[in-house]
Formats: sequence, C-alpha cells, structure tokens
Amino acid sequence: MHFKPVHRLAAYRQVECHLPVTEHVAARQLSLPCYPAMAAGDVQRVIDALHSLWS
Repeated sequence: MHFKPVHRLAAYRQVECHLPVTEHVAARQLSLPCYPAMAAGDVQRVIDALHSLWS
C-alpha cells in the first residue's frame, strides 16, 4: 500500500473512528510505478503486466 488512510497515520491513531468505506477502498488500491523519467519500454512493461492480470 502506497498511501495509507489518514486515520491510520501515527498522529491520528489515538482518535477513535470507524471508516468502513475508506478501509474498503484502501485495501483495494494499487500504486503503479510512474515518473517522468521512465523509459517508454518500462511504461510498456507496466502496461503489459496489468494486461496480464486482467486478461
């Protein structure tokens, strides 16, 4: 998981809260490698990997 929901961060853990939708979405998020200096071949490799997961 790349980005944690705010209520899971150390500064907010002492606050009692129940956020079922946030938890549901956080459990299903996917962080993809993506940055401006990525070579075209690396971008294609990420795309191919995703296609292989959902094909």
